[in-house]
Amino acid sequence: MQKSFLKIFNKYYWLIFIILVLLLFTCPVAIVFLIGAVFFISSIWTIFFLQKMKKQGFESSGMVMYYESDKKGNKTPFIQFNTATGQQILDKPTIYSSISINIIGSLNDIEEKNVLILYDQRNPSKFVIATDLGYNIGAAIFFFISGMAIIGAGFFILLGYIKF
Repeated sequence: MQKSFLKIFNKYYWLIFIILVLLLFTCPVAIVFLIGAVFFISSIWTIFFLQKMKKQGFESSGMVMYYESDKKGNKTPFIQFNTATGQQILDKPTIYSSISINIIGSLNDIEEKNVLILYDQRNPSKFVIATDLGYNIGAAIFFFISGMAIIGAGFFILLGYIKF
């Protein structure tokens, strides 16, 4: 969901993997807390970012130029738009949930068509598709609730209610 998180993960994935393996053997419940914390923190950041875009984002009309597909068939659109200052941007949305509904659903039909986007005036490469705003907030709330449930399960493990 977030470009900077993925850049950090791609840069340090071996270190993260080694830490997780060490925690697996020394303190397995810590992995439960870490997974819950990742869900929780990333969902909070996503909700705040989307709310900021909803309130302060500048509207622009963009065009879906092409899609980038992953191995599972999920597609992420590359959108080209012009800012109010005339700067031309061609990039992926900062937050975009590419799930199965997009494989069979609406976005297959909009290549080379206009979409409404909201962008950050200070950093126009941070943008979202305006029509997907509610859906993305809903997905972030789902991950927030999932993160809280996982953290709660970690506490139940620590208290001995769940055997690990």
